[in-house]
Amino acid sequence: MSLPLLADRPTTQNVRVNRYFVPSDETPPVYRPDDPTGIENVIRAAYRQIFSEHLMLESYRQKALESQLRNGAISVKEFIRGLGKSEVYRELVMVANDNY
Repeated sequence: MSLPLLADRPTTQNVRVNRYFVPSDETPPVYRPDDPTGIENVIRAAYRQIFSEHLMLESYRQKALESQLRNGAISVKEFIRGLGKSEVYRELVMVANDNY
């Protein structure tokens, strides 16, 4: 004897919860440049990503680019581009990791 098929599809209780997400250790942090502490986190993350250093020396910082980013004169993309074109990037990354 076979069982009859259900007319409607079975659902779970999770359907009632919209976009429930539990972050893990591998989930990257979300940086928001619209709040004051977020812009500092964006700057710190940019230095860490571009220069591959967790501790940036005060002499390596690009204060003009940072102030322009804080004032909203440039976007985060332009800030990253400015760090990549800086003389500090050239000395720390390009010259030190030369293929020749």
